[in-house]
Amino acid sequence: CLRMASDIPHTIVRVCLSCVQPVEEEEEEAMAQVHKALQHASADRQIYKEMMFKRMRQNGLALRGVAPEWRADEEVVLEAVRQNGDALEHAAQELRAEKEVVLEAVRQNGRALQHAAPELRANMEVVLAAVREDGRVLQHAAPELRANKDVVLAAVC
Repeated sequence: CLRMASDIPHTIVRVCLSCVQPVEEEEEEAMAQVHKALQHASADRQIYKEMMFKRMRQNGLALRGVAPEWRADEEVVLEAVRQNGDALEHAAQELRAEKEVVLEAVRQNGRALQHAAPELRANMEVVLAAVREDGRVLQHAAPELRANKDVVLAAVC
């Protein structure tokens, strides 16, 4: 199984270590095969990740069509929201609660604020960045910030 998997170019290989049950004299060789397969999988994943970066740089909204594991990859999502802040809508929930990711998204497109986690819609820095980009997104801020003088001024100026 491992030998076949390592022969396939540019695929992500998942190795189940519990499936490898070598006898004592073959243990070293089996572990070498496992190590080789893992190295191959790691290299393939990096190649694929670079392809994802390129795709996100061209069209951040392409995030909506990728596998969930990539929508949960912070680096891939950052590339997507830098290109199009609305891509935040397609990011994994936990990344919608990451301040760095949301800030990148709202700086690119203030409307991304509507897809941010509630605690970040109540964060002064995030909301100010969003309303400076597009004052109309004030409606998506937490109530206490919609009533904040500095936020309102940033939204209308």
